[in-house]
Amino acid sequence: MEFLLPLYINADSDSPLLASTSATALACFSKTPGRKMLMSQARKMYVSAVALTQKAISDPVEVKSDVTLMAVMLLGLFESFTANEDTSESWGHHTDGAVAIVKHRGKEMLSNPVSAKLFCDVRTQMIIGQVARCKPVEQIFYEFNDWKILPEDDCLGFANRLTIITMQVPALRATAIRILRGPMNWTIAREIVTLKEDAERVDRELAAWSLEVPDLWKFRELDRFERTDDPNTAEFHPGPIHCYNDIWTARKWNIYRSYRILCQAIILNCLERLIPTSTIASTDEYRRTAAISRSMVDDICASVPFHLGFPAPMYDIEYKASPNNLKDYSRDDHDLPKNKYFHTARYKDAQALGGYYLIWELLVAANVIIIDGAQRDWIMNRLRHIGAKYGLNQATMLAAQRLQRLGDNRSVSLVDFAPPHDAVWEHTGGRHWREFLSHEEGY
Repeated sequence: MEFLLPLYINADSDSPLLASTSATALACFSKTPGRKMLMSQARKMYVSAVALTQKAISDPVEVKSDVTLMAVMLLGLFESFTANEDTSESWGHHTDGAVAIVKHRGKEMLSNPVSAKLFCDVRTQMIIGQVARCKPVEQIFYEFNDWKILPEDDCLGFANRLTIITMQVPALRATAIRILRGPMNWTIAREIVTLKEDAERVDRELAAWSLEVPDLWKFRELDRFERTDDPNTAEFHPGPIHCYNDIWTARKWNIYRSYRILCQAIILNCLERLIPTSTIASTDEYRRTAAISRSMVDDICASVPFHLGFPAPMYDIEYKASPNNLKDYSRDDHDLPKNKYFHTARYKDAQALGGYYLIWELLVAANVIIIDGAQRDWIMNRLRHIGAKYGLNQATMLAAQRLQRLGDNRSVSLVDFAPPHDAVWEHTGGRHWREFLSHEEGY
């Protein structure tokens, strides 16, 4: 969104960007007290924006404009403010539209810094969409992976390295869908072993990425915070609180954590098919997978306060927070005499963007099967808080859908593909498949 203002200022009066910006802004303002009437105007402007965008896309020149691509991306943001059961697929449709524009423009997308960063944003959203659909990333996006043709920027280049690693995860989920739901046989068992090894390889690549972060990406942990508040209202989850340089960096860290969680979920599902239920929890692999998953969820929780307004970015902090004063710092401006950034409208507005960037990551964290109920309740209530405070209906809807799916609030696997275990063991005479494969093929 950093390029919205210059693109907006230079756009023509009949540009779809002006209409999509107005529609999204009206939808946002309609969520504030006493302004519900603005939603009808927002929807009318949205219809106009869609029509203008379709016209621009049909123009061979305008379709290659950054203005057109930004307009499509804003239409997706509009859907986040207005999402309901009837329009739950609309965000994905706009993401697909942005992807189609990127594919049409080809490597010309990388010809200038603005286009390159727009490409990166579209690609990130595209990968999330493919993860949700369990479909591999299209091959054309791998052709963009030569970062040498992109602008020289250490942080941007480092973010691109993360994206290239995460592009492998949708294909892993597609394979998991195919092989973990059906009956077991020797061929499927071998494929499950390969899938598990591939997920472990991607996870190692992600772990290695995190160890090489540039200084600007490093975050600070404030003192551990111990609270026993009702998870319905608690702003902080017990444990440390992370402080980053900016929201963009915080989001990239949470993308890293979310994809490691997805890898662990696939590994766990593979273990569930290869090892008997009675012994799986005692294996080193299960304990390692569980430990990584818990660590990633804890770190996502530790980042939530920063996304939603506390603490201020590291370069503005001039005090040392402690467990005894966190509550005051988060609620009373007069307790922050040195931290002027808290008093600016710019930072207040940034909280809404921070909340938007948390939606998918919180949903991923809430689906981890080994976290306790209190932590899951806190995560789900942060999702509802984001939806209520910032008017992001998408957060409220996703939280409600997940609770409806669970019913009795049980934890579920992110890739809950495996059939009942009785169906697994009947083909091996009671021996688990790893032992069976080892015996047959010398694994």
